[in-house]
Amino acid sequence: MDDNPLEDPFKYDHNVFEIFSSKFTVTKNDRNGTYTIKMKNGGDLCLEFKFRQTERNETVLFVSRIQKCGGDERSGNALVKLIDGLAESIPEVKYIVLEDGSSITICRDTRWGNIEVSLVHLKILTSGLSWYNSLGYKSLTHDDDVLHNAHIINSPMNVLLPEIYDGDGLEEFNEKAKMFFPELSTCMTIKDYITGMLKTLPKDKTVSKHSEEEINKVVLLSELVQFLGHHLQYNTHLTKMVQQSVGGNKRKRSRNARRNIKKRTITRKRSRSARRSSKVH
Repeated sequence: MDDNPLEDPFKYDHNVFEIFSSKFTVTKNDRNGTYTIKMKNGGDLCLEFKFRQTERNETVLFVSRIQKCGGDERSGNALVKLIDGLAESIPEVKYIVLEDGSSITICRDTRWGNIEVSLVHLKILTSGLSWYNSLGYKSLTHDDDVLHNAHIINSPMNVLLPEIYDGDGLEEFNEKAKMFFPELSTCMTIKDYITGMLKTLPKDKTVSKHSEEEINKVVLLSELVQFLGHHLQYNTHLTKMVQQSVGGNKRKRSRNARRNIKKRTITRKRSRSARRSSKVH
């Protein structure tokens, strides 16, 4: 989707500040027309976005960065809801556009630091859809990607393993898998195998010192997710159509209300007719 800057990039200041200013610090960058949203206490970056205009004169909300920057209203899900809410508050905004480069920390350790994996790959491997897909964001190739990935994640592990590990590497993986995940079998589907690995990882994600076994489990999972990710198909350029449904819902409720009034009126008329008829007899 080709787009250009708005003539006034801060045209929707009122909406932005109304949505974010109570719990976040909002900064405007005059050079590129971007809004930066940070935590009020600590200054961690949460969001970056700007408004653009398509060749068809449709306004687009382009999100260049979104990352979890704390708890509660600053979590990933909550931030996406705020973005959705901002877009829905502006009738001119037809689409939300973003690039999905999401990752997730699966272990924090004082010696090893943060161990991260691609959230895109992890979610697709365990559910068939990315995290953003589950929130309504899709690419132009979404249906083809889902079909391709379904074939991959529902294949047995032992079918795909020889394609991602060479002879020595495959032998090493099998040894580690039997040692750290003895309850799992490579006859399982990739989806079930990765889900099973996740269930045995350390539950404590705060910074602490984990055992060698816990670290080895995390490292093996992150390595496997990375290698399997090369076999997945995913277009990271995602779009979500904005649902401007408030007026539509009001009209729908109004029509339903009128129908109900008509039904009650007809029922009362029939009831009065029945009473007159009984008096005559």
